[in-house]
Amino acid sequence: MDQSLLKIPEDLYPKYLYKYGLEILKDLKPKMILIRKDIAKDLGIKNGRNKIGNWKSKFIVV
Repeated sequence: MDQSLLKIPEDLYPKYLYKYGLEILKDLKPKMILIRKDIAKDLGIKNGRNKIGNWKSKFIVV
């Protein structure tokens, strides 16, 4: 898997995010995360840089 870009739901099934939270993304450490609008709304993610614990990543909501 390319660590610079993570696509949700293509690369990571959203069920894991709903079950384990955003902390699972912290372990994968992608630089950019491409996420669908409906999933982002459910998780409270906005377009741009978001902080997850002590780690930041760029989210692109489509």
